[in-house]
Amino acid sequence: MTAPFHSPDPNRFAGTIEASFLRDTISADEALLSTLATRVAQSSAAVHAAERELAEVLDKLALTRSVHDMLCDEQTSVSERLRQSRGLVHPIRRLPPEVLAEVFTACLSDEQLHSLSAVPYPVSQVCRRWRSVALQTPRLWTYVSVNFRSPH
Repeated sequence: MTAPFHSPDPNRFAGTIEASFLRDTISADEALLSTLATRVAQSSAAVHAAERELAEVLDKLALTRSVHDMLCDEQTSVSERLRQSRGLVHPIRRLPPEVLAEVFTACLSDEQLHSLSAVPYPVSQVCRRWRSVALQTPRLWTYVSVNFRSPH
């Protein structure tokens, strides 16, 4: 309900009709104020309850993220361990050095013999065993390319 006047002069005395109307307005406004006070209290309680729930959810989220991170770390660790284990039992590790030397030699073509990036260099960098086999295979080292041109 609204007041009868937009801005009544507070320094005057209300007449009989106006006073009756103002008393009705005051009564209605007091009832409305009481209702609003109750609703404000209820909404404040709802806000506080929602804030508590939000805090609980944020705590659960932090815990869940922590567990997720731990699981991801463990997954990475197990994947790496699995990769290494599979590598250790891979059939290529059982090949005798003579067979590996033949494989390395078969990878060379005549054109590659004249290249610095030919087979001896990459295969000798795979692992200790391959390096040893490559270094002990003279056919891989029959040609050495030396560049005498100045880089400048």
